[in-house]
Amino acid sequence: SISASPASMTLPTNSTTLTWTTTGSPTSCTASNWWSGAKNAAGGSEMRTGMTAGTYIFDITCSKAGVPNTTASVSVPVNSAPLANNAYCTSITPSKTAVAPGEPFTATVTMQNNGSTTWTPSGVNNYHLTASPWPSIWGNARAPVTSNTTPGSPFTFTIPLIAPGTPGNYNLQTQMLQENVQWFGALCSGSPTVITVVPNPTITLTAPAAFQVNTPFT
Repeated sequence: SISASPASMTLPTNSTTLTWTTTGSPTSCTASNWWSGAKNAAGGSEMRTGMTAGTYIFDITCSKAGVPNTTASVSVPVNSAPLANNAYCTSITPSKTAVAPGEPFTATVTMQNNGSTTWTPSGVNNYHLTASPWPSIWGNARAPVTSNTTPGSPFTFTIPLIAPGTPGNYNLQTQMLQENVQWFGALCSGSPTVITVVPNPTITLTAPAAFQVNTPFT
C-alpha cells in the first residue's frame, strides 16, 4: 500500500511524504506516474516537493518471481492559493420587486468571504457592497462592512437603492469593493432578481370649455 501525508494541500504548501509498505517479500518495486525509479522493496518513505496546482497520482508496482505484479496508487490534490480578495453571493432579497420610478427601497444581501484577507470596516481601503455595474442605475448605492469579516465568514448587508427613472424590468446586481483597490468576487444577482419599475399613476380631469352659472356639469 501507499499513502501520502498530507493527503491534500493548498498552496503555498507544496510538499508531501509518500510512505509505502509491502507484504509477501517482493524482490523489487518501481515508481511510476508522478515519480519514478526503483524503490525499496521492503517499504520506505520519500518526500516529494515543488508541487504546483493540480492532482498528482503516485503509483508503485512491486514484483516477485512466480507472483503477479501488485500496484498501489495514491492521489494527492494540490489546490491553488486563495485570492486575497474573493467573495461568494449566498443570497439577495429586495424589499420590493415592484417600485415606482425614483422610489427608494433596500436589498438584503449576504456575501461570504472566500478570500484570504479579512474585510475591515475602517481605513482608506475598507470594504463595501456596491450596486453593479458602476456607476449604477440604482443611485450609485453602497453599504459598508461594519465589522471585521474573516476568511470563510459571511456578512449580511442592507444596501439602500433608488429605482431607475424609466419604467421597465431591471436585473438587480451587486458586487464587493475594496475601496481604492478593486471590485472582486462574483456578481450577486439571484436567479435573477428582477425589479419592475412601474409608471406613476396619472389622473385626467376634463370639463366643458364653457358653462352657465348655477348649471351642473360632470
